[in-house]
Amino acid sequence: METLFNGKYKTLDLIGKGGMSKVYLAESTSLGTKWAIKAVDKKLNVQFDLLAEPNILKKLNHPALPRIIDIEEDETNIYIIEDYIDGKSLDKRLKTEKRFDEETVINWSKQLCDVLIYLHNQKPNPIIYRDMKPANIIVTKENRVKLIDFGIAREFKIENNSDTTYMGTRGYAAPEQYGSSQTDQRTDIYSLGVTMYHLITGKSPNEPPYEFKKIREIDPNFSEGMEYIINKCIQNDPTKRYQSMEELLYDLENIHTFNRYYIEAKKKEKTKNILKFSMLGVSTLLIWFGVSTMAIERRENYEKLINLADNYAINLQFDKARKYYQDAQKVQKGEVKGYLQEAKLILKQSGTNECLEYLIKKEQEVKGINKNAEYYYIKGSAYFYNKEYDKARENYSEALKIDNTNIDYAMDYAVSNAKIGKITEAQNIIDTILNKDENEDSVNYINGEIELYEENLYEAINSFEKVIDITNNEELKRKAYISLSDIYKNNRDIIENAVSKQIEILNNAKADLNNKDNVYITEALAEAYFSNKQYNNSAENFNKLLDLGYHRPYIYRNLAIIYQHMNNFSRAEDILFTMMDKYPEDYSCYLQLGFLNLDRESQKPESSRNYTKVLEYYELAVQYAPQGPQTSDVIPLGNSINQLRNYGHIGR
Repeated sequence: METLFNGKYKTLDLIGKGGMSKVYLAESTSLGTKWAIKAVDKKLNVQFDLLAEPNILKKLNHPALPRIIDIEEDETNIYIIEDYIDGKSLDKRLKTEKRFDEETVINWSKQLCDVLIYLHNQKPNPIIYRDMKPANIIVTKENRVKLIDFGIAREFKIENNSDTTYMGTRGYAAPEQYGSSQTDQRTDIYSLGVTMYHLITGKSPNEPPYEFKKIREIDPNFSEGMEYIINKCIQNDPTKRYQSMEELLYDLENIHTFNRYYIEAKKKEKTKNILKFSMLGVSTLLIWFGVSTMAIERRENYEKLINLADNYAINLQFDKARKYYQDAQKVQKGEVKGYLQEAKLILKQSGTNECLEYLIKKEQEVKGINKNAEYYYIKGSAYFYNKEYDKARENYSEALKIDNTNIDYAMDYAVSNAKIGKITEAQNIIDTILNKDENEDSVNYINGEIELYEENLYEAINSFEKVIDITNNEELKRKAYISLSDIYKNNRDIIENAVSKQIEILNNAKADLNNKDNVYITEALAEAYFSNKQYNNSAENFNKLLDLGYHRPYIYRNLAIIYQHMNNFSRAEDILFTMMDKYPEDYSCYLQLGFLNLDRESQKPESSRNYTKVLEYYELAVQYAPQGPQTSDVIPLGNSINQLRNYGHIGR
């Protein structure tokens, strides 16, 4: 046992060793928490960028990836302190278990697709992992995969023709990793295919006969779908592989459609329909058959587009998700699912007014959409987030009339009643619809809202904390965290250290929820950090909102104000110039540029001050402001302009 870094950690065990590093299990001496410490020999710095891994991981946030906590170094090593993952790598499990059943491999593969989709969709440059193999996959006791060792991962830059370093694990690495072409996401598809092959057959690509037999030649009990998927992944020619992880994930999720019995059943169904209408005559029959086949193909294409869009939405690629939802709508114009999914996506980005406008428009355009319970539920949720609780209640009620078995509809209807003081009606929902034993988490959530309306703050806090402790419902847990955060935000004069407690709650939410980048939580955290004068943390979270595609004028202005508080005037100005390009008629941009230049000039020696730009931006703000110079937040800058004129700093 050895202590490191001025006694901050003590090493407990050597848990991994490779050509580039050793990994130790360590314990924090102050907190007793377990961490993994990767020691990388500095002699390798001539060949490799030793900080490539931490530089990549520190900007990522995904449940399948370890977090970088700290980086230390001494004369011989660089030490990367990261999450310790309590589990066993699949190469070690293969030694004892030999191979894994198909269902298990499919489950792990889908999880790996999910994290690789996340990496491949990073902006501005996708991250290509390049070293997928059983040794780099750890499976936890909860059967969740964790991807480790980013030592050779790289950013894909479209202007590059080839990689600068040719690396990978022989047998698992795609052919292009040893050639002159640049690796891209298809490289990871190849390695994942080889990994699936090894896990399901137990045959390593580095053992004789050094070839990939079709898996059903090894064991005929494997499905046709799995054979097809693996074979398509491991094609030497990248153009013959899956072209994206989303395509691969779609086939894994619909692997039954490759099954011979499924295909034969489809054929029989078509044949039966053909015979049924044989009296219609050959020509009519052929027309019908063609139309029927086209309808089946359209349906399958529609579902594929919806699934692709859903996957992009899960990974916060909102623009791509929306495009695929719209493509699906074009394929099946009468299907409401694509429209409702797009509406939920808009709402997920906190576009409440945009969501309401979208739904009202679609009610006129899409026949039958207003007969769908989900339509009213989404609409109710948009009104709820806008704090229009009466309208939210009306729409939740309509959703319940169509489907009175849905617990979410019932719960949110009860909460909207509580928000407007209809406590008896809220309580009736608990008594008449919700089974208290089966839905204890929902009941606690409603009770929390009732207590909150009655201003019993600590009882409300207790109810919401119970929800977080007991629920397995991700969305309900998110709502409970948000309600807790709002209590501390809205009662800072009553609750001691309310801002610090709010920050703690929101950070707990980010750590606890599967969706680490929820827009509402990220924005609330940014605002709370600003209130606590933790400007760096506030800026980090506001920038995260922009990374998530949540572009709103006030986000840019808030960022500029933060950098102005930090006296980073050039960064604040850059942010406002970006805002100006995006929203050229938003007066608040020019207003803030005016305040920024006023602040900057006031810090210069009086003899060198020049307030020309302050006046220029003030006049632009007045031009676009709704009430001109009498707009409330423009008046203070106008007063400053008048003072500067009185002192002769600006001409009259």
